[in-house]
Amino acid sequence: METLNAILLVLISIILLIYLYLRHTYSYWKSRNFPFVEPALLYGNMKGFGKVHQAFIIQELYKKFRAGGYKVAGMYFLILKTVLIIDPEVIKNVLVKDFNYFHDRGMYNDEKSDPLSAHLFSIGGQQWRNLRAKLSPTFTSGKMKLMFNTIIDIAKDLDKTLHKNYSDKHCEIEVKDILARFTTDVIGTCAFGIDLNTLENPESEFRKKSVLAFQLTIWQNIRFIVISIFENISKKIGAKVTHPVVEEFFMRITRETVDYREKNNVQRNDFMNLLLEIKNNEKDPEQSITFNELAAQCFIFFLAGFETSSSTMSFCLYELALNEDVQEKLRDEINAAIEKNDGKITYELISSITYLDNVINETLRKYPPVDNLFRTTNKDYAIPGTDLTIEKGTMVMVPSFALHRDPEYFPDPERFNPDRFLPENGIRPYTFLPFGEGPRNCIGSRFGMMQTRIGLITVLRSFKMSPSKNTQIPLQIAADASILAAVGGIYLNFEKIE
Repeated sequence: METLNAILLVLISIILLIYLYLRHTYSYWKSRNFPFVEPALLYGNMKGFGKVHQAFIIQELYKKFRAGGYKVAGMYFLILKTVLIIDPEVIKNVLVKDFNYFHDRGMYNDEKSDPLSAHLFSIGGQQWRNLRAKLSPTFTSGKMKLMFNTIIDIAKDLDKTLHKNYSDKHCEIEVKDILARFTTDVIGTCAFGIDLNTLENPESEFRKKSVLAFQLTIWQNIRFIVISIFENISKKIGAKVTHPVVEEFFMRITRETVDYREKNNVQRNDFMNLLLEIKNNEKDPEQSITFNELAAQCFIFFLAGFETSSSTMSFCLYELALNEDVQEKLRDEINAAIEKNDGKITYELISSITYLDNVINETLRKYPPVDNLFRTTNKDYAIPGTDLTIEKGTMVMVPSFALHRDPEYFPDPERFNPDRFLPENGIRPYTFLPFGEGPRNCIGSRFGMMQTRIGLITVLRSFKMSPSKNTQIPLQIAADASILAAVGGIYLNFEKIE
């Protein structure tokens, strides 16, 4: 009995301590005079988290604070104290003007215990500055041109696969799967120099491991937040955010690829070759990178490149299926541009089709791959035009999804209208942020746009899309998706163009 009483006492004490900790945490914004909404226990201001995608929860908060005329507001992302930025001018300050206060994303990474976590997207401080400077030359237009023909060859495989596996004139296709296989082959070839052939073999190990890397349950999200809050303790005990099976696979593949290339002096026009040139920089060793740094960059390039582009293309085809006039106009513009270029598809050509970019940008507006941008303060920051100060170490969130669907900036935001991006219509700066802004914007945006353009051109030249009996109208967004994704996929009718 005494033992049972002791156990109960310990449990009650733990529960009481947790309650007191949460009560203290949830009083933070009130004590700092920030506008805020009363939080719910454990969920904070994310009530519905796990049942509704976080983008929609943040959007509702954004609307409330926007209606109140606030430039910024305090919120609780579960138990994480976060500043929600509402005003585009403050967003400009955070991402560009006062970047020296906000150069880190506040994401947990540990190169020693969790090497794949220490990639360009997550690291901060001087380490990020150094690595960004080393990697930037690998993402110039010139370097993209070197990879262009490789992607064109894989696009031909995409076209062959579509015609081979969907031989009927009319057929229903789940577009997210086929396009994810296309981008997996593209990134696998460009990042690792491996011909994955996922288009023909959907069960490839790369495909399975990449899917596993993006599976995030509510408990995994909570675990990540707890690890981030208690970063020092997490590093001491060797906590990991990368799935161990994913880590073992990608570290092994990277090591085998690096060893083979260095041993056989293999030269290819791909991302891996560019990274190896940096790694083996004998003229200036200080500008070189370690193997772990190389592996981490390949890992994030693969994950970010295959998922974001395939999602963008999938949502784009969905909207084109629902907006036949836009689809026909885009197809006509693509065919006219290619015919004018003597039937040749070149890097310069795909970059010159203005309406294609308008369609892609409108897709990115409605379905931004990264629905919220995160930064963290490295010193106290007094917000201009207010009497509020963001305390050092506080997370800051820019709600891209909510901004993209704000009717003041984008009238009738649910309507798919590529003409929004005509030069004469003008987009207010810092309200359209598909790739972020400022020094910490997406370094791979050129590559992402290149493979997205090629993928869409390939499909649109061969097929017409329309809604099928299984097409969701409107789309339901999966609650647990780390990048916006439709529940059950996106099914469309495809009709061959004779």
